[in-house]
Amino acid sequence: HGEPGFLDWHTTVSFSHAGQELWLAVPLERGITVHGWVRNARGEPQEGVLIFLRSGQQGLNETSDADGRFAFTSVAPAPIRLYARFGGDSGQDESAVRDAVLVAGTDAVQVDLDLQASLEIRGTLHDSAGQPIDGEVVTATAIDNDRVTRQATTDAAGRFTIRGLYPGGYQLALAAQAQ
Repeated sequence: HGEPGFLDWHTTVSFSHAGQELWLAVPLERGITVHGWVRNARGEPQEGVLIFLRSGQQGLNETSDADGRFAFTSVAPAPIRLYARFGGDSGQDESAVRDAVLVAGTDAVQVDLDLQASLEIRGTLHDSAGQPIDGEVVTATAIDNDRVTRQATTDAAGRFTIRGLYPGGYQLALAAQAQ
């Protein structure tokens, strides 16, 4: 691994020419630190919030400290999205989503996250005859991040509630439960 603050990749290249071993020097690119604070819906710093940083196919996670602070180091310059989720003592989930663009040559970027009550999707499933469908698994998948999914199962009246959703668009899918 490279020096602190440098992206976590390296390549060693050597080859022989006319009986001599030659080495190719590959400069490392300095990564960017993404840091900030997480505040709950009351505006207070929140400890224990799980934060995901998504940049292309790269995914990192951190947890906020006792002062609500978090930091990701050695992040490549690119557009990023931060997802934060916290399941509070009251049973109410809180979440936040923020976008930022990391520009090469920048040492650090501050992105603060203000939690709000997580969203939910409610619905009712009926068959073509209008009868409720019991026991069907309904899955919500975030349109911009297929790793963000939540599920619920319909009750006898065909009702379902999918909780703990981040702000954004979702696609719903059905999958019959095994009998």
